[in-house]
Amino acid sequence: MPKEILVVLNSKRGAVKAQLTRIKDFVNNPDEMEKTKLESKMDTLKSLRIKLSDIRNEYYEVVVNDSDLEPLELEILDLEDDCEYIQLRIKNIITKIDLKNNDVTSCGNSFMNIKLPNIQLP
Repeated sequence: MPKEILVVLNSKRGAVKAQLTRIKDFVNNPDEMEKTKLESKMDTLKSLRIKLSDIRNEYYEVVVNDSDLEPLELEILDLEDDCEYIQLRIKNIITKIDLKNNDVTSCGNSFMNIKLPNIQLP
């Protein structure tokens, strides 16, 4: 029974790892930088962190030997580190997008406030 549960947990961990890889590839692709897509990926990352925590807890319930648990724990820690790195990268990209949008709008607003002088025609 525990062997079957371990197979299921390993496949869950593999699915989370695959999702993380897809998100990482998305973030590294400069053509896909839309704020709404990035925010959606951020929400997905939050749910992946919850899944990783659940998987870790299930491993603790199933695995008896600490020596067997250590490599699994290291793998999950690596995935959590990747998750955190991707979240920081997304936040930085969103901040850059916001700054870029603010620069464009502030530049446009400054030209709206200029009043041209009246020219007297002969």
